[in-house]
Amino acid sequence: MPDTYLEPRDCHDHAPVGYFTLDPDGTIRQLDLTGASLLGVGRIPLIGRNFVDFVAAESRPDFAAILARACTAEGPRACDVTLLPVRLPRVVAHIRLRAAADGEIQAVVADVTEHRTAEAQLRTILEHIEEGFLAFDKAWRLVQINGPAETLLHIGRVEALGKRFWEMFPHALGTLMEEECGRAAAGEARTFEAASIAGDRSFRYRYVPREGGGMCILFKDAQANPQGAAA
Repeated sequence: MPDTYLEPRDCHDHAPVGYFTLDPDGTIRQLDLTGASLLGVGRIPLIGRNFVDFVAAESRPDFAAILARACTAEGPRACDVTLLPVRLPRVVAHIRLRAAADGEIQAVVADVTEHRTAEAQLRTILEHIEEGFLAFDKAWRLVQINGPAETLLHIGRVEALGKRFWEMFPHALGTLMEEECGRAAAGEARTFEAASIAGDRSFRYRYVPREGGGMCILFKDAQANPQGAAA
């Protein structure tokens, strides 16, 4: 196939992510050099290959699901998959798909291996610290909780994830905790003491603004650190 077929993608050849044009069944029709390097094969030999050939078995159901949704424009059309490049280590890739006007599927593929590895390492660290840890997104929904937090709050991870801050801390309305929450939301890290959910003891809290909105909370029994003055 002549290289001119790929000219529409040439502007992406130095992009940090890979660009692909796929048929609805996943057959590769166009791609840039970054996309080819992600799969460990030259660009021309990849034309006509099915993208799923390079997706690890455990990730194929997820890829098939977003490909089907991209064809119908219904539901989320992005996910992480494990890729199997030729003669290269496995790659964790984030893939976003969207339908093009001609019925083909446009894919943007980013190598997120280092990022996901760092996230996994951070989760391991958070599970081994003494403090409870909670992370809320910009809509104030709980997106992360560690084991010590489950123990201190007497709440299960599955039960807690997705709850909004005020669902978890309804007793905080009208208290110092609410006041400090507002300051943290405005971008100011805060340290203070307040009663636990059960009201039977005090916790020492650290509120830290979260990049992109929301905040992270680190807390422990105040008895473990008697310097309990609010910041």
